[in-house]
Amino acid sequence: MERKPIEKPPVVYSTISSDIWYHVADHIPPEYVQTFALICRQTADFVNTRRFWNTIYKKYCLKFDTDSSWILELPEHLQAHSIRDSDKATMRASVVEALFRTYPPLSDRIKQGYSLDKLLGSTYESSWHEQENCVWVMCYKFRQKNVAEAKQVKDFAEIFPSIAETDDWETLAENSAWCRKHYVVKEKHVNDGISLLVIRCERFIPFPNQLLYENGGSRVMLSATRQMLAKDMCGTNLELDFGGRSSKVVTTVKYPKVVSCKVYPWWHPDFRKYVK
Repeated sequence: MERKPIEKPPVVYSTISSDIWYHVADHIPPEYVQTFALICRQTADFVNTRRFWNTIYKKYCLKFDTDSSWILELPEHLQAHSIRDSDKATMRASVVEALFRTYPPLSDRIKQGYSLDKLLGSTYESSWHEQENCVWVMCYKFRQKNVAEAKQVKDFAEIFPSIAETDDWETLAENSAWCRKHYVVKEKHVNDGISLLVIRCERFIPFPNQLLYENGGSRVMLSATRQMLAKDMCGTNLELDFGGRSSKVVTTVKYPKVVSCKVYPWWHPDFRKYVK
């Protein structure tokens, strides 16, 4: 006789009152926001609310020991009156920017700087140049690597085996497997996931035609970077490798004797000075 499959009883999940999570969230330091968001669906939804970010802002950015509501460390667009009536995505982004200016554990990261490795696997968006006195400023705009798209390309999955891992709490774990299934950020700020690579050099180096002509639909990614000592031992040379998702052709841009090379994530205080 044919055996009927044993029906498993439906799984029942317990939920905790939102009021309890409200009280717990009041004691969550900013650097543990990602950990808090991954506890369960309720905490993930709660992190995606205006109330949560407003509480973070008041507790870690405002100075209650002064009579003035103006925060000297923050520019106009990050003051309380500027973000009070903003939409949820803008408020979240503004609070993150404010934290990196006023909250020591995060402002210390700014002082340490960010490595070029942070950009590996990121998608090229655009590029432009400026001139400051006798120095050329070459700017590259990158978007954070898309995990779902990257997994479809075996070549880049092999280059970046840990591409699905992130230790940046600012992303709120939206790229993790758990959150792709249970938690989707409905609103995003225009600069979310954007980083700038700002290179200062004495010579003007034109951008490759492969990047300029394919801008917008090429999905070109930064696959490798190299910083080497110049031949005269008096400077540093920088090389950037760009590769397409559907092609094995690699485009290399070389910058001889760079004056400086810095990475500015979207929450960096100097990001707005260069972004276009």
